[in-house]
Amino acid sequence: MAGVNFGRGMLSEFGYEEGYTCLNHGSFGSLPNRVFNAQREIQVHAEKRPDKWFRAEMYNHLTAQRNAAGTLMHADPDDLVFVNNATYAFNAVLGSLFSLPQEQPVTILYLSIAYPSLKNTLEHFSKRSRGMVQLMEVDIHPLLRCGEGVSASIVEAVRHALEQNKLDATSSSSSEHAPVGFAVVDHISSIPSLVLPVYDLVDLLHSQGVPVMVDGAHALGQVPVDLTRLGPEYYFTNAHKWLFASRGCAVLYVCKKMQPQIYPPVISWLGQGPSEFQRRFSYLGTDDISALLSFSHGLAFMDYLGGVEVVSSHNHTLVIRGAHFLAEKWNTSLLLDDESMIGSMACVQMPMSAVTPEEKQRVHDFPMEMLEKRNIYAPSFVFNNKAYFRLSAQVFNEIEDFLKLANVVSELLSS
Repeated sequence: MAGVNFGRGMLSEFGYEEGYTCLNHGSFGSLPNRVFNAQREIQVHAEKRPDKWFRAEMYNHLTAQRNAAGTLMHADPDDLVFVNNATYAFNAVLGSLFSLPQEQPVTILYLSIAYPSLKNTLEHFSKRSRGMVQLMEVDIHPLLRCGEGVSASIVEAVRHALEQNKLDATSSSSSEHAPVGFAVVDHISSIPSLVLPVYDLVDLLHSQGVPVMVDGAHALGQVPVDLTRLGPEYYFTNAHKWLFASRGCAVLYVCKKMQPQIYPPVISWLGQGPSEFQRRFSYLGTDDISALLSFSHGLAFMDYLGGVEVVSSHNHTLVIRGAHFLAEKWNTSLLLDDESMIGSMACVQMPMSAVTPEEKQRVHDFPMEMLEKRNIYAPSFVFNNKAYFRLSAQVFNEIEDFLKLANVVSELLSS
């Protein structure tokens, strides 16, 4: 948008303290001041007449948010509900489907890079099922490397897993090898961060009759989300990570066929909405829903910046430039260099040799050491015995932020 210049001048739009350098927008998002103020105005308005707010007004506001989300995500607003985060969303789906005894054994397929709390939730329901819910992790760790063909190899790994599962299920007379009856795939994974071939994965799984839940926690505001084209049974995404909404704002999509089966983890009074599905999720007990209602304000700020396409293109270009700068500075490499698999986050190897078990704790603690000593933060992790940073770029970042990171890391690792 004309008149909006990205870079450090944008920091005045946010609440960061002077001197703090954030290369970790991906974890918690960054709340613009004007969205913060808009949320506060919602809270003030609700306090003027609480009875009218909780009995009528807030539902009209939720409807407006669903309409805005439906337009952005190419979905019927009646198929969307607002929840406070992605964790709540996938617990709603998995708890509804797998907390009750299963009539037949079923296998849930997921990728090895799935978010840890999602893995924990899958394991929780699997353990409680007494063998009726089995888990199949498709290990794609060895496939993640520089060069072309990574996306295709991930799809092939899932295809092979499905074929092997069919062979095992048909050759076994016991419930030891249950057929795949549900799958979870990422749109953009967290750590390591990569944009997955989600459309190809959903198409493949549907061709085998497998319903799919897509973890889009990082997607909205980072890449286009078109649920009409993608067509999953379930999809969830945070709006506070990349769409500038307040923290505690997420969207859950459930296709119409499955809505009668999906309940929130917390059962309360029925609220208001066009369907029972909407009513289940619109009132979860007395609560401050101002964060949910910040969705349209975050979207308005995104539009002020020029729109999702402009912002995501800027962030994509900057994070790739910054990651390559660091790799050259440190004589290391990116985890992936296929730019189609990089959104607004990129992973670059730290200037360390192969990480020993004793050094893993240092890698884990290193970001907090940087924060406390040099007021800069980027998360680090160990992957395939190498240490990496996950770097995020946002409209307030400049290449000088990556230069600061390079110097701080070199200084602290040599001390």
